[in-house]
Amino acid sequence: MYMQGAEAELFKALYVACIAVGGFIFALLLSHQHRGRPGNKTLAAFMLFIQVPTLSAYSQLTFGQVPFALQAASQCLILIYGPIIYLLLKAILKPERPVKCAYLHFVPFITIFLLKFFIIPDYGLYVWIPFVTLILVYLLVNIRLLITSREQFFQLHSGYKNTTFYWFSFVVGGISVLTVYDIIIISLYLNGIYLGFKWWNIMTFSLCGYLTIVSAFSIWRPTIFYNILKKKVKSQKS
Repeated sequence: MYMQGAEAELFKALYVACIAVGGFIFALLLSHQHRGRPGNKTLAAFMLFIQVPTLSAYSQLTFGQVPFALQAASQCLILIYGPIIYLLLKAILKPERPVKCAYLHFVPFITIFLLKFFIIPDYGLYVWIPFVTLILVYLLVNIRLLITSREQFFQLHSGYKNTTFYWFSFVVGGISVLTVYDIIIISLYLNGIYLGFKWWNIMTFSLCGYLTIVSAFSIWRPTIFYNILKKKVKSQKS
């Protein structure tokens, strides 16, 4: 059952506002003034990808249907969460060793998206197996990165006991929740269970709130990305 009247217009206004905010932050993070800072390109990519569910919900409310390109992108979005967390962790914990060819981490998303869009539109084992495999691979890689850098991570935690560290925890925690949510949605879909329209709008509303908070702190640019603690340790050693 679709929303009508004032309720629908309210949600549409919210979606437009979040799309505008996300687009502005994306352009700002990639501007000449900011794009060279650690983590900015990763955050910009996240801002771009996270617009997909909001655009889908807005299209559903406005036109009564979601373009298949957006629908396919939404269903493959889980493949970018692991790479985003990995690139953010590397930007903070290993700033002296930037990731080469970082865009290659998004190749699985692009590949599965093209496969769904052009060849096989329905989910099947050909999608589910790489989904699970990639999620597990990035989960293990990210856990290993945290374990091998645990001393520095604890230093960052003790040195940034303000909104800087908690902002980073909020971003990573939010992406983790999105991953679990998408796994549940895909599992229900494969079992022939489909969520109602109201449920989708509630989830998109929550996603808009998450996006707004991430956007606000992305403008502020938390100093944790500059890894000042590591620079201080190096200075003390020398």
